[in-house]
Amino acid sequence: MVNSPTRTAFRQALCDGAHVRGCFVKLGGLETIDVIAASGADFCVVDLEHSTISEGQAFDQVAYARALGLPCLVRVPAVDPGSIGRWLDAGATGIQVADVATASEAQALVRASRYAPAGSRGMSPSQRDGRYGKVAVRDLQAGAAGEPILVAQIERELDASTVAAIASAGVDVLFVGHADLAVRIGVPDTDEALQRLTALTDRVSAAASIAGIAFGQHGDAGARVHRGARYLTLASDVVVLASGLRSAFKVER
Repeated sequence: MVNSPTRTAFRQALCDGAHVRGCFVKLGGLETIDVIAASGADFCVVDLEHSTISEGQAFDQVAYARALGLPCLVRVPAVDPGSIGRWLDAGATGIQVADVATASEAQALVRASRYAPAGSRGMSPSQRDGRYGKVAVRDLQAGAAGEPILVAQIERELDASTVAAIASAGVDVLFVGHADLAVRIGVPDTDEALQRLTALTDRVSAAASIAGIAFGQHGDAGARVHRGARYLTLASDVVVLASGLRSAFKVER
């Protein structure tokens, strides 16, 4: 059994320095996955941090995206090894974790996504990732399903050494969560707050570059996209829907 095409191709794109653009999924239907796949997006992120998507709906979305050949990550609010293992068993391209604030949290994410001896992920070839028993245990352990993409969100004002340690923990992307950062720093409507937000963004981008991994951010309308960002979420389905409806009905924001 060869590697998962979506994982392998997506990882190769990141390794090659490509700019990949995706969309957060916050609505529970399969139609959203269809629309994103048809839009030309490079990936999607099923959002289990800020949405009302049920676990069952999310599993269906991951499976459907995989069938369409659309790389599909799952965003979770914290490192939960059992949960991470289930999403990877289900065929998710990778895991995006909110508010990673220490190197130990990043290392825990890496361990939860790797089989022994490199990690602690439970082995179950009977799931989708093992082609329902077609892939041998030794082949899964050797990476036959493709190594998952791991995204650590930085949402606190961390010092340079901490950011560097997270970047070096084995994750594939450092993603700046500007919304939470802005709230913690003070919504950047002052020059000082904006300078602090810009400085932290530069710090995370530089750490990613030094570690040889991708830097990412959310870059919807109005956001300042950092020149170093290669992993971009450009929209979420609910925001695009709301914006389209406001435009259709000519409702002021």
